[in-house]
Amino acid sequence: MNRLPRTGTFISTIVAACCLCTIAPPAASAGIDDGHVPQFLRVLDKPDELISLEIASIDMILADDQTGPRIGLIGVAHIGEASFYAEVQALLDQYEIVLFEAVQPTRARREFSDSHEGRVEATRHRTHFVASVAESYKARHGRYAENLQELRDFAVSIEPILLNWLNRELIDAWGEPITYSVDEDGSSFSLRSSGGGHDAINFEGHDEIVLLDFEADNLQQQLADALSLKFQLRALTYDAPNWRPSDMTMTELNAAFAEEDVDFALVGETLGGTSFPSRLVGGLLRIIGLLDAMSDGAVSDMMKVMLIELLGNETMLEMSMSQLGEGFSKVIVDQRNQVVIDDLAAIIGDEPEIGSIAVLYGAAHMPDLVERLEQQLGYETAESAWLQAITVNIGESQMDARQIQRMRVMVQRMLQQQMRAVPPQQRQ
Repeated sequence: MNRLPRTGTFISTIVAACCLCTIAPPAASAGIDDGHVPQFLRVLDKPDELISLEIASIDMILADDQTGPRIGLIGVAHIGEASFYAEVQALLDQYEIVLFEAVQPTRARREFSDSHEGRVEATRHRTHFVASVAESYKARHGRYAENLQELRDFAVSIEPILLNWLNRELIDAWGEPITYSVDEDGSSFSLRSSGGGHDAINFEGHDEIVLLDFEADNLQQQLADALSLKFQLRALTYDAPNWRPSDMTMTELNAAFAEEDVDFALVGETLGGTSFPSRLVGGLLRIIGLLDAMSDGAVSDMMKVMLIELLGNETMLEMSMSQLGEGFSKVIVDQRNQVVIDDLAAIIGDEPEIGSIAVLYGAAHMPDLVERLEQQLGYETAESAWLQAITVNIGESQMDARQIQRMRVMVQRMLQQQMRAVPPQQRQ
Protein backbone atom coordinates (compact mmCIF):
# COMPACT_ATOMS: atom_id res chain seq x y z
CA MET A 1 0.00 0.00 0.00
CA ASN A 2 1.23 3.48 -0.83
CA ARG A 3 1.17 4.88 2.71
CA LEU A 4 1.56 8.58 3.40
CA PRO A 5 4.61 9.53 5.47
CA ARG A 6 3.89 9.40 9.20
CA THR A 7 6.33 12.13 10.14
CA GLY A 8 6.87 15.56 8.70
CA THR A 9 8.18 19.00 9.43
CA PHE A 10 6.23 21.69 11.19
CA ILE A 11 5.97 23.65 7.95
CA SER A 12 4.73 20.76 5.82
CA THR A 13 1.99 19.95 8.36
CA ILE A 14 0.88 23.59 8.39
CA VAL A 15 0.68 23.63 4.61
CA ALA A 16 -1.30 20.36 4.59
CA ALA A 17 -3.82 21.99 6.89
CA CYS A 18 -4.30 24.88 4.48
CA CYS A 19 -4.07 22.99 1.20
CA LEU A 20 -5.33 19.45 1.64
CA CYS A 21 -8.52 20.02 -0.32
CA THR A 22 -7.10 22.74 -2.52
CA ILE A 23 -4.14 20.93 -4.08
CA ALA A 24 -4.28 20.54 -7.84
CA PRO A 25 -2.36 17.90 -9.82
CA PRO A 26 0.95 19.09 -11.27
CA ALA A 27 -0.34 18.76 -14.84
CA ALA A 28 -3.13 21.21 -14.10
CA SER A 29 -0.77 23.63 -12.35
CA ALA A 30 1.63 23.57 -15.26
CA GLY A 31 -1.20 24.50 -17.62
CA ILE A 32 -2.35 27.54 -15.67
CA ASP A 33 -0.22 30.02 -17.55
CA ASP A 34 -0.61 28.64 -21.07
CA GLY A 35 -3.18 31.27 -22.04
CA HIS A 36 -6.05 28.77 -21.97
CA VAL A 37 -6.76 27.76 -18.37
CA PRO A 38 -7.09 30.83 -16.13
CA GLN A 39 -4.72 31.30 -13.22
CA PHE A 40 -6.34 31.11 -9.78
CA LEU A 41 -3.47 31.67 -7.33
CA ARG A 42 -0.80 34.35 -7.42
CA VAL A 43 1.35 36.46 -5.10
CA LEU A 44 0.84 40.21 -5.31
CA ASP A 45 4.07 41.98 -4.38
CA LYS A 46 4.13 45.76 -3.92
CA PRO A 47 7.61 46.63 -2.61
CA ASP A 48 7.53 48.49 0.72
CA GLU A 49 3.70 48.37 0.69
CA LEU A 50 2.28 44.85 0.92
CA ILE A 51 2.58 41.22 -0.01
CA SER A 52 -0.60 39.25 -0.55
CA LEU A 53 -1.85 35.85 -1.66
CA GLU A 54 -4.56 36.53 -4.26
CA ILE A 55 -7.23 34.09 -5.38
CA ALA A 56 -9.31 34.46 -8.53
CA SER A 57 -13.01 34.03 -9.09
CA ILE A 58 -14.27 33.69 -12.65
CA ASP A 59 -17.62 33.65 -14.41
CA MET A 60 -18.27 31.15 -17.19
CA ILE A 61 -21.05 31.15 -19.77
CA LEU A 62 -22.17 28.71 -22.42
CA ALA A 63 -20.25 29.03 -25.69
CA ASP A 64 -21.77 29.59 -29.13
CA ASP A 65 -24.70 31.71 -27.91
CA GLN A 66 -26.32 28.77 -26.12
CA THR A 67 -28.67 29.55 -23.26
CA GLY A 68 -27.98 28.29 -19.77
CA PRO A 69 -27.05 29.47 -16.29
CA ARG A 70 -24.05 31.64 -15.60
CA ILE A 71 -21.55 29.62 -13.52
CA GLY A 72 -19.18 31.33 -11.11
CA LEU A 73 -16.08 29.51 -9.89
CA ILE A 74 -15.33 31.13 -6.53
CA GLY A 75 -11.87 30.07 -5.41
CA VAL A 76 -11.00 30.13 -1.71
CA ALA A 77 -8.32 29.24 0.82
CA HIS A 78 -9.49 27.49 3.97
CA ILE A 79 -8.09 30.27 6.15
CA GLY A 80 -7.92 33.95 5.27
CA GLU A 81 -8.57 37.54 6.24
CA ALA A 82 -12.03 38.52 7.50
CA SER A 83 -12.18 41.04 4.64
CA PHE A 84 -11.52 38.26 2.13
CA TYR A 85 -14.47 36.18 3.30
CA ALA A 86 -16.67 39.29 3.36
CA GLU A 87 -15.85 39.83 -0.33
CA VAL A 88 -16.40 36.14 -1.10
CA GLN A 89 -19.77 36.25 0.66
CA ALA A 90 -20.78 39.34 -1.34
CA LEU A 91 -19.93 37.47 -4.56
CA LEU A 92 -21.86 34.36 -3.53
CA ASP A 93 -24.93 36.42 -2.66
CA GLN A 94 -25.23 37.28 -6.36
CA TYR A 95 -25.97 33.67 -7.35
CA GLU A 96 -29.24 31.76 -7.07
CA ILE A 97 -27.56 28.50 -5.99
CA VAL A 98 -24.22 27.88 -4.28
CA LEU A 99 -22.60 24.44 -4.62
CA PHE A 100 -19.97 24.08 -1.92
CA GLU A 101 -17.06 21.81 -1.07
CA ALA A 102 -17.34 19.72 2.10
CA VAL A 103 -16.85 15.98 2.40
CA GLN A 104 -20.19 14.93 3.80
CA PRO A 105 -21.15 12.57 6.64
CA THR A 106 -21.37 8.90 5.79
CA ARG A 107 -25.14 8.71 5.44
CA ALA A 108 -25.70 11.93 3.46
CA ARG A 109 -26.10 12.18 -0.32
CA ARG A 110 -27.68 8.80 -1.09
CA GLU A 111 -28.97 8.12 -4.57
CA PHE A 112 -32.12 6.06 -5.00
CA SER A 113 -34.06 4.21 -7.67
CA ASP A 114 -37.54 5.25 -8.80
CA SER A 115 -39.13 2.19 -7.24
CA HIS A 116 -41.07 2.48 -4.00
CA GLU A 117 -38.62 0.14 -2.28
CA GLY A 118 -35.67 2.20 -3.50
CA ARG A 119 -37.21 5.39 -2.15
CA VAL A 120 -37.93 3.75 1.19
CA GLU A 121 -34.30 2.66 1.46
CA ALA A 122 -33.03 6.12 0.49
CA THR A 123 -35.31 7.72 3.07
CA ARG A 124 -34.03 5.28 5.69
CA HIS A 125 -30.48 6.45 4.98
CA ARG A 126 -31.57 10.07 5.36
CA THR A 127 -33.29 9.42 8.66
CA HIS A 128 -30.11 7.70 9.86
CA PHE A 129 -28.25 11.01 9.61
CA VAL A 130 -31.07 12.89 11.35
CA ALA A 131 -30.98 10.24 14.09
CA SER A 132 -27.26 10.88 14.55
CA VAL A 133 -27.99 14.55 15.20
CA ALA A 134 -30.81 13.62 17.62
CA GLU A 135 -28.55 11.27 19.56
CA SER A 136 -25.81 13.91 19.64
CA TYR A 137 -28.35 16.34 21.12
CA LYS A 138 -29.19 13.82 23.84
CA ALA A 139 -25.52 13.24 24.60
CA ARG A 140 -25.16 16.97 25.19
CA HIS A 141 -28.43 17.72 27.01
CA GLY A 142 -29.40 14.42 28.61
CA ARG A 143 -32.69 14.27 26.71
CA TYR A 144 -33.95 14.29 23.14
CA ALA A 145 -34.88 17.57 21.46
CA GLU A 146 -38.59 18.29 21.94
CA ASN A 147 -39.08 19.35 18.33
CA LEU A 148 -37.28 19.94 15.06
CA GLN A 149 -36.63 23.60 15.84
CA GLU A 150 -34.62 22.60 18.91
CA LEU A 151 -32.71 20.14 16.76
CA ARG A 152 -32.02 22.81 14.14
CA ASP A 153 -30.89 25.34 16.76
CA PHE A 154 -28.55 22.70 18.16
CA ALA A 155 -27.10 22.02 14.72
CA VAL A 156 -26.37 25.64 13.90
CA SER A 157 -24.83 26.20 17.35
CA ILE A 158 -22.24 23.55 16.51
CA GLU A 159 -21.54 24.41 12.87
CA PRO A 160 -23.69 26.16 10.25
CA ILE A 161 -22.76 23.53 7.67
CA LEU A 162 -24.37 20.88 9.91
CA LEU A 163 -27.72 22.69 9.69
CA ASN A 164 -27.46 22.65 5.90
CA TRP A 165 -27.00 18.86 5.88
CA LEU A 166 -29.75 18.34 8.46
CA ASN A 167 -32.32 20.31 6.48
CA ARG A 168 -31.55 18.31 3.34
CA GLU A 169 -31.81 14.96 5.10
CA LEU A 170 -35.19 15.98 6.56
CA ILE A 171 -36.73 15.61 3.08
CA ASP A 172 -37.77 12.10 2.11
CA ALA A 173 -37.14 10.48 -1.25
CA TRP A 174 -40.56 11.72 -2.50
CA GLY A 175 -39.65 15.33 -1.75
CA GLU A 176 -41.87 15.54 1.35
CA PRO A 177 -40.81 16.65 4.88
CA ILE A 178 -39.81 13.98 7.37
CA THR A 179 -41.56 14.56 10.72
CA TYR A 180 -39.82 14.19 14.07
CA SER A 181 -41.60 13.32 17.32
CA VAL A 182 -40.62 12.43 20.88
CA ASP A 183 -42.42 10.16 23.34
CA GLU A 184 -44.10 11.82 26.31
CA ASP A 185 -41.42 10.69 28.71
CA GLY A 186 -38.68 11.79 26.30
CA SER A 187 -37.10 8.35 26.28
CA SER A 188 -37.27 7.78 22.53
CA PHE A 189 -37.98 9.52 19.23
CA SER A 190 -39.29 8.52 15.83
CA LEU A 191 -38.97 9.87 12.29
CA ARG A 192 -41.91 9.53 9.94
CA SER A 193 -42.15 9.74 6.15
CA SER A 194 -45.35 10.10 4.16
CA GLY A 195 -44.34 7.17 1.97
CA GLY A 196 -45.20 9.05 -1.21
CA GLY A 197 -48.94 8.40 -0.99
CA HIS A 198 -48.51 4.83 0.21
CA ASP A 199 -48.72 3.97 3.89
CA ALA A 200 -46.70 6.30 6.10
CA ILE A 201 -43.41 4.84 7.31
CA ASN A 202 -41.95 5.12 10.82
CA PHE A 203 -38.20 4.90 11.23
CA GLU A 204 -37.70 4.20 14.92
CA GLY A 205 -34.68 1.90 15.06
CA HIS A 206 -31.30 3.08 13.82
CA ASP A 207 -28.27 0.84 14.07
CA GLU A 208 -24.65 1.96 14.39
CA ILE A 209 -25.41 5.57 15.30
CA VAL A 210 -22.23 7.61 15.46
CA LEU A 211 -22.31 10.75 17.58
CA LEU A 212 -21.30 13.84 15.64
CA ASP A 213 -18.23 15.65 16.94
CA PHE A 214 -18.15 18.97 15.12
CA GLU A 215 -16.66 20.89 18.04
CA ALA A 216 -13.24 19.26 18.12
CA ASP A 217 -10.70 21.92 17.26
CA ASN A 218 -8.96 21.15 13.97
CA LEU A 219 -5.60 22.28 12.71
CA GLN A 220 -7.03 24.79 10.26
CA GLN A 221 -9.06 26.50 12.99
CA GLN A 222 -6.04 26.53 15.30
CA LEU A 223 -3.87 28.06 12.57
CA ALA A 224 -6.47 30.72 11.80
CA ASP A 225 -6.75 31.61 15.49
CA ALA A 226 -2.97 31.82 15.91
CA LEU A 227 -2.66 34.23 12.98
CA SER A 228 -5.79 36.30 13.75
CA LEU A 229 -7.38 34.99 10.55
CA LYS A 230 -10.76 33.37 9.91
CA PHE A 231 -11.60 29.73 9.20
CA GLN A 232 -13.70 29.30 6.06
CA LEU A 233 -16.38 27.05 7.57
CA ARG A 234 -17.12 29.65 10.26
CA ALA A 235 -16.85 32.73 8.08
CA LEU A 236 -19.47 32.02 5.39
CA THR A 237 -23.24 31.37 5.48
CA TYR A 238 -23.27 27.59 5.06
CA ASP A 239 -26.73 27.43 6.61
CA ALA A 240 -28.31 29.47 3.78
CA PRO A 241 -31.21 27.59 2.13
CA ASN A 242 -29.83 28.05 -1.39
CA TRP A 243 -26.48 26.46 -0.48
CA ARG A 244 -26.11 22.84 -1.56
CA PRO A 245 -23.28 20.42 -0.71
CA SER A 246 -21.53 19.12 -3.81
CA ASP A 247 -18.90 16.63 -2.75
CA MET A 248 -18.24 12.99 -1.96
CA THR A 249 -19.32 11.38 1.30
CA MET A 250 -16.72 10.12 3.75
CA THR A 251 -17.68 6.56 2.85
CA GLU A 252 -17.17 7.26 -0.87
CA LEU A 253 -13.89 9.05 -0.17
CA ASN A 254 -12.46 6.23 1.92
CA ALA A 255 -13.55 3.65 -0.66
CA ALA A 256 -11.94 5.67 -3.46
CA PHE A 257 -8.66 5.93 -1.55
CA ALA A 258 -8.71 2.21 -0.82
CA GLU A 259 -9.21 1.49 -4.53
CA GLU A 260 -6.22 3.71 -5.35
CA ASP A 261 -4.17 1.99 -2.61
CA VAL A 262 -3.71 5.22 -0.64
CA ASP A 263 -3.76 5.43 3.16
CA PHE A 264 -5.56 8.67 3.93
CA ALA A 265 -6.08 8.04 7.66
CA LEU A 266 -3.09 10.00 8.95
CA VAL A 267 -3.89 13.17 6.99
CA GLY A 268 -7.50 13.03 8.13
CA GLU A 269 -6.43 12.59 11.75
CA THR A 270 -3.95 15.45 11.44
CA LEU A 271 -6.53 17.88 10.12
CA GLY A 272 -9.10 16.72 12.65
CA GLY A 273 -6.72 17.21 15.56
CA THR A 274 -6.62 13.59 16.78
CA SER A 275 -3.11 12.49 15.77
CA PHE A 276 0.09 13.11 17.73
CA PRO A 277 1.60 15.38 15.00
CA SER A 278 -1.51 17.56 15.03
CA ARG A 279 -1.45 17.86 18.83
CA LEU A 280 2.22 18.82 18.64
CA VAL A 281 1.54 21.45 15.97
CA GLY A 282 -1.48 22.67 17.95
CA GLY A 283 0.79 23.29 20.93
CA LEU A 284 3.28 25.14 18.76
CA LEU A 285 0.50 27.30 17.35
CA ARG A 286 -0.59 28.27 20.84
CA ILE A 287 3.00 29.27 21.59
CA ILE A 288 2.99 31.34 18.41
CA GLY A 289 -0.09 33.15 19.68
CA LEU A 290 1.69 33.96 22.95
CA LEU A 291 4.85 35.13 21.21
CA ASP A 292 2.77 37.17 18.80
CA ALA A 293 1.11 39.04 21.66
CA MET A 294 4.56 39.80 23.10
CA SER A 295 5.89 41.03 19.73
CA ASP A 296 2.91 43.20 18.69
CA GLY A 297 2.07 40.92 15.78
CA ALA A 298 5.53 40.32 14.32
CA VAL A 299 5.36 36.53 14.68
CA SER A 300 1.98 36.19 12.96
CA ASP A 301 3.18 38.46 10.15
CA MET A 302 6.20 36.19 9.73
CA MET A 303 3.92 33.16 9.52
CA LYS A 304 1.63 34.92 7.04
CA VAL A 305 4.59 35.74 4.78
CA MET A 306 5.58 32.08 4.90
CA LEU A 307 2.04 30.94 4.01
CA ILE A 308 1.79 33.43 1.15
CA GLU A 309 5.00 32.10 -0.36
CA LEU A 310 4.10 28.45 0.20
CA LEU A 311 0.52 28.57 -1.04
CA GLY A 312 1.27 30.86 -3.95
CA ASN A 313 4.20 28.78 -5.20
CA GLU A 314 3.58 26.20 -7.89
CA THR A 315 6.66 24.28 -6.72
CA MET A 316 4.98 23.60 -3.39
CA LEU A 317 1.93 22.16 -5.12
CA GLU A 318 4.09 19.95 -7.31
CA MET A 319 6.11 18.74 -4.35
CA SER A 320 3.01 17.98 -2.29
CA MET A 321 1.38 16.00 -5.06
CA SER A 322 4.55 14.05 -5.82
CA GLN A 323 4.85 13.03 -2.15
CA LEU A 324 1.18 12.09 -1.77
CA GLY A 325 1.08 10.12 -5.00
CA GLU A 326 -0.94 9.91 -8.19
CA GLY A 327 -3.80 8.06 -6.49
CA PHE A 328 -4.26 10.85 -3.97
CA SER A 329 -4.57 13.45 -6.73
CA LYS A 330 -6.99 11.28 -8.68
CA VAL A 331 -9.37 11.08 -5.73
CA ILE A 332 -9.00 14.42 -4.00
CA VAL A 333 -9.19 16.46 -7.21
CA ASP A 334 -10.45 14.45 -10.19
CA GLN A 335 -13.22 12.41 -8.58
CA ARG A 336 -14.48 15.18 -6.31
CA ASN A 337 -14.48 17.67 -9.18
CA GLN A 338 -16.54 15.27 -11.28
CA VAL A 339 -19.18 15.25 -8.53
CA VAL A 340 -19.47 19.02 -9.03
CA ILE A 341 -19.81 18.69 -12.80
CA ASP A 342 -22.49 16.02 -12.40
CA ASP A 343 -24.41 18.22 -9.95
CA LEU A 344 -24.19 21.18 -12.34
CA ALA A 345 -25.44 19.04 -15.21
CA ALA A 346 -28.38 17.87 -13.09
CA ILE A 347 -29.37 21.44 -12.19
CA ILE A 348 -29.11 22.57 -15.81
CA GLY A 349 -31.30 19.66 -16.92
CA ASP A 350 -33.82 19.57 -14.07
CA GLU A 351 -34.08 23.23 -13.02
CA PRO A 352 -34.10 25.31 -16.21
CA GLU A 353 -35.40 28.34 -14.31
CA ILE A 354 -32.06 28.72 -12.47
CA GLY A 355 -30.05 31.53 -14.05
CA SER A 356 -26.83 31.48 -12.00
CA ILE A 357 -24.85 28.94 -9.99
CA ALA A 358 -21.72 29.49 -7.88
CA VAL A 359 -19.18 26.76 -7.16
CA LEU A 360 -17.31 27.42 -3.89
CA TYR A 361 -14.18 25.25 -3.81
CA GLY A 362 -10.52 25.38 -2.92
CA ALA A 363 -8.66 27.53 -5.43
CA ALA A 364 -6.41 24.77 -6.74
CA HIS A 365 -9.42 22.67 -7.76
CA MET A 366 -10.38 25.39 -10.21
CA PRO A 367 -8.08 24.84 -13.24
CA ASP A 368 -9.38 21.28 -13.54
CA LEU A 369 -12.99 22.45 -13.05
CA VAL A 370 -12.55 24.98 -15.86
CA GLU A 371 -11.40 22.24 -18.23
CA ARG A 372 -14.27 19.95 -17.24
CA LEU A 373 -16.81 22.73 -17.73
CA GLU A 374 -15.38 23.44 -21.17
CA GLN A 375 -15.11 19.83 -22.30
CA GLN A 376 -18.22 18.31 -20.71
CA LEU A 377 -20.75 21.16 -20.54
CA GLY A 378 -19.58 23.53 -23.30
CA TYR A 379 -18.75 26.56 -21.15
CA GLU A 380 -16.18 29.30 -21.71
CA THR A 381 -14.61 31.94 -19.47
CA ALA A 382 -16.33 35.35 -19.49
CA GLU A 383 -14.68 37.49 -16.80
CA SER A 384 -12.58 37.24 -13.66
CA ALA A 385 -11.67 39.12 -10.49
CA TRP A 386 -8.90 38.84 -7.88
CA LEU A 387 -9.41 38.91 -4.10
CA GLN A 388 -6.70 39.22 -1.45
CA ALA A 389 -6.88 36.17 0.83
CA ILE A 390 -3.89 36.68 3.15
CA THR A 391 -2.11 40.02 3.32
CA VAL A 392 0.81 41.57 5.18
CA ASN A 393 0.80 45.37 5.09
CA ILE A 394 4.48 46.22 5.34
CA GLY A 395 3.91 49.78 6.56
CA GLU A 396 1.82 48.48 9.49
CA SER A 397 3.92 45.42 10.30
CA GLN A 398 6.42 45.02 13.13
CA MET A 399 8.62 43.39 10.49
CA ASP A 400 10.38 45.80 8.17
CA ALA A 401 10.70 45.33 4.41
CA ARG A 402 14.18 43.76 4.68
CA GLN A 403 13.04 41.19 7.23
CA ILE A 404 10.08 40.26 5.09
CA GLN A 405 12.29 39.87 2.03
CA ARG A 406 14.73 37.67 3.95
CA MET A 407 11.82 35.46 5.06
CA ARG A 408 10.61 35.13 1.47
CA VAL A 409 14.08 34.20 0.21
CA MET A 410 14.42 31.62 2.98
CA VAL A 411 11.11 29.96 2.06
CA GLN A 412 11.98 29.97 -1.64
CA ARG A 413 15.33 28.30 -0.94
CA MET A 414 13.64 25.73 1.28
CA LEU A 415 11.24 24.90 -1.53
CA GLN A 416 14.09 24.50 -3.98
CA GLN A 417 15.91 22.15 -1.59
CA GLN A 418 12.77 20.11 -0.96
CA MET A 419 12.09 19.81 -4.68
CA ARG A 420 15.62 18.60 -5.35
CA ALA A 421 15.04 15.88 -2.74
CA VAL A 422 12.05 14.50 -4.65
CA PRO A 423 13.09 11.47 -6.75
CA PRO A 424 13.10 12.28 -10.48
CA GLN A 425 10.53 9.55 -11.22
CA GLN A 426 8.04 11.32 -8.92
CA ARG A 427 8.40 14.68 -10.66
CA GLN A 428 6.01 15.64 -13.45
